[in-house]
Amino acid sequence: MRAERGAATVEWTALTLVVSLTLGAAVAVAPPVDGRSFAGFLAHRISCSVTGGCTGEDADLVATYGEGDAELLRRHAPNITYEPGERSLPIDWRDCRVRACSRAPDRAGLDVHRSDTGESATVFTHVVHRDGETFLQYWMYYPYSSTTIGNSREGIGAMRISADDLEETLAGTSEGAAAAPLGLVPRGVPKPKLTPWSLVDSVIRRSKRDEQDAAPRLAQLPKLWERTPLPVRAVAWQFTNGRAAYPGFHYDDWEGYQVRIDRGGRATARATSHGGYQTCKLNNIPCRGRFGEGSGWTRVSYGSHAGHFPGQTPIRRAPFRPRAPLRSERERSTTAAGLRLVPLETIDRSAYTRRDVRIVPPWEKEVYDNPLSDRS
Repeated sequence: MRAERGAATVEWTALTLVVSLTLGAAVAVAPPVDGRSFAGFLAHRISCSVTGGCTGEDADLVATYGEGDAELLRRHAPNITYEPGERSLPIDWRDCRVRACSRAPDRAGLDVHRSDTGESATVFTHVVHRDGETFLQYWMYYPYSSTTIGNSREGIGAMRISADDLEETLAGTSEGAAAAPLGLVPRGVPKPKLTPWSLVDSVIRRSKRDEQDAAPRLAQLPKLWERTPLPVRAVAWQFTNGRAAYPGFHYDDWEGYQVRIDRGGRATARATSHGGYQTCKLNNIPCRGRFGEGSGWTRVSYGSHAGHFPGQTPIRRAPFRPRAPLRSERERSTTAAGLRLVPLETIDRSAYTRRDVRIVPPWEKEVYDNPLSDRS
């Protein structure tokens, strides 16, 4: 009986390979389509059938949410694509919190689910039911964030500071020492001290949250500061703090992808971006804040990891049209089928230690309990 089961596994694997090759040939001559997510699904299933693993890999989802919500979480899990130059994968912070653990090859067209050090691409999940609607939250952890000029690989390259250099530079400062990237930071590590940048940032965040109660001049501060080019902010920091540091850098970056399923079963989505939400990358009215049509894909911005959907850029308030990434865009991806999904409800939150007082984990965010919040 065992031999028959083994033969069936070999036959299934061979059949799957034949189907994969056939579909691959079809994709080679067809126009650009969303074939990557299906190819990722096939690759994942082939791996499962060869190794005999994957049975019950989502058992924690079922135990936490029940079969219905667990199935929704797997069905709507995002396919992730990365802007060229972005080498990070979302990983499990409980295993490692240093940059090296999240780095993966930046090769066009590569579908990758493990980092160079073998860490699995991991997404943390949370489910909220509200007024007959279901909200699926997917949270991605990156050891650091480094916002670039224009927030794009195509920004002003000469003005961009690499995250590698920043982490090494910060490690030599009192702030960096306190928040040093030592992996799983033990309890008792002192918090970073207050600095001119953190004070300004605190005022900005506070005034953004409560503009109606802030003084009129204070309410204008966020807009004025956001219009200031990042290099100017860095110079201002150096002038006030006595050394060069980069205001776009911080440790422990949490980004997210959220799906809203209404009573009729229609699904819409949004991605986290710089404390808020968006669908397309441009910060204009059709894309800002709200849930919108999605394609099942979210794109990670170079450096900052801010999310947005691949698609046709809206012009003059025209509706945004999301799509799968094109082969011509030469981006690597992490397809949903191979993502490791971990329920946030089951983790030991006391084991998480902040390395940056400004950055809060998902379970401390307003949106965790209020899924319609416009703050991420």
